[in-house]
Amino acid sequence: MQTYITLDKALELIKSNRQILDSEIILIQNALDRICAENIASPHDIPHSNKSAMDGYAVNYKDIDKSITKFKVIGSIEAGSIDILKPGLGEAVKIMTGATVPNGEISVIMKEKAEELESGYIQITHTPKPFENIVIKGEDIRKEEILIKKNTRLKESHLSLLATTGITRIKVYKQPSIGIISTGSELVDIDAPAQSHQIRNSNSILLQNLLKRDGYKSANLGIIKDNETELRQNINKYLEKYDMLISTGGVSAGDKDLILKVASQAEVHGIFHQVMIRPGRPVFFARKNNSVTSACPGIRSLRIYAIFFLLKPIFLRIRPTFSTQN
Repeated sequence: MQTYITLDKALELIKSNRQILDSEIILIQNALDRICAENIASPHDIPHSNKSAMDGYAVNYKDIDKSITKFKVIGSIEAGSIDILKPGLGEAVKIMTGATVPNGEISVIMKEKAEELESGYIQITHTPKPFENIVIKGEDIRKEEILIKKNTRLKESHLSLLATTGITRIKVYKQPSIGIISTGSELVDIDAPAQSHQIRNSNSILLQNLLKRDGYKSANLGIIKDNETELRQNINKYLEKYDMLISTGGVSAGDKDLILKVASQAEVHGIFHQVMIRPGRPVFFARKNNSVTSACPGIRSLRIYAIFFLLKPIFLRIRPTFSTQN
């Protein structure tokens, strides 16, 4: 076990001991802030077909080349319409924003640039370009285009994008299971009366909320008194159950700072103890099989903050090439 190491060395050792968790498939409704476990490609073009970008009139733009400016309106196409009228020579079709555009050499004249005449005709006051005011098939997203890269933390915009393409389930990394214990015979629960020699266990609340803020669930496993047997039994039990076990207290130089001794008895492999940072120098980091554990000083919440940010890379072990793709 390495001792009295630099912050950079501690971070290096933490990163080298993180593992990729297994993946699972979940509904996109439950995927916010989860980590994508694969590249996701679009199954089709978006939009599926040419769509009108404006309310207006669909005309054959080649008619404009023939100096035709007056068109007979033969019907309309609304968004979601199945029957798509196609204008012939000198004809126009009223069309709504988002409606499918007829096949062919079509342009959409904005409603504001067409004058409605009597007897169902319009007079255009603007010469359109080919495919003007039309969103072309696949313009937003091409079929097989990568929508989300592996190791991306999923945000609302990602999930909306998936819904747009009809993807309802996604492969994500499983969330690490994290347990928190607080050690010390002086501790009592936060809702218990505290005598002059006692301290309420606020550290577990702080850690749980720091983890929650970053999208991780954790279990508050309560208080363990300064007793070797009790500590050893609980550390062994919880390292079999959780991917990571965080404890507060018991890592300094006092007679009742038992974590290092107990960890050795429990066949936990110590990786480092004592990092040259203030506050939080006595931090201990170790692993047993596929689980990791860290113990940090229990006095003063500022130390907890320092240790939490030191340990953040281990929480990120499920995304070693973490992406913040927009």
